[in-house]
Amino acid sequence: MRLEQWVKGDQVSVSWDGQPLQNVQVRYCKVTDPKDISDVTPNVWLCFAMQTDQVSQGEHDVQVVLVERHAQLACELILTDVEFVVRYSD
Repeated sequence: MRLEQWVKGDQVSVSWDGQPLQNVQVRYCKVTDPKDISDVTPNVWLCFAMQTDQVSQGEHDVQVVLVERHAQLACELILTDVEFVVRYSD
């Protein structure tokens, strides 16, 4: 899940077919414009590793809920992308 304006302290709950996903890995998006003063943006990917028994062919229900927004921010947290990446192991 790619989120814009995410900061440490935001709490987001993600469920797959009604089951909460655990062990989120936060990956910061890197800045590609060399004129920018920072190496990272306020955009992140929330990544979850899933087991093969959680993923079957067909439709699935994904739910993303903002549980708590950082107390010092007034801007909105925006969900921009949802991607599913399959990695095969040997």
